[in-house]
Amino acid sequence: MAVNGEGCEVDPVDERCVQSISVTYNGESNNENKQKCTITNPPAVPISVETFAVEDAYKGDCHDYLTVNGVGYCGTEGPEGIVPNGSPIEWSSDINENQAGWKLCFPPTFGGLVE
Repeated sequence: MAVNGEGCEVDPVDERCVQSISVTYNGESNNENKQKCTITNPPAVPISVETFAVEDAYKGDCHDYLTVNGVGYCGTEGPEGIVPNGSPIEWSSDINENQAGWKLCFPPTFGGLVE
């Protein structure tokens, strides 16, 4: 697994996790504006969503969204339990509303079995 671009990073405390990069503004921690990043070669294990709070859809369109297996996730409904199909996971944020952000973890596998 590799993380490229701006706006997300491997969690420095737990390398099985990837998270949006947050900034503190008016005492609140929020994801940054105008960010795009890609998680390549994500493990093919069910995603565990630790945190997911990004801008809600407006008139049916997500403006800050995480894409897994070609499906965009926004608001507070993340890709819990989704198994990546090998395609990159992508994050994109616009310049408007910001929320707390997201953190996804990938359980370790042993001999092809999820722990």
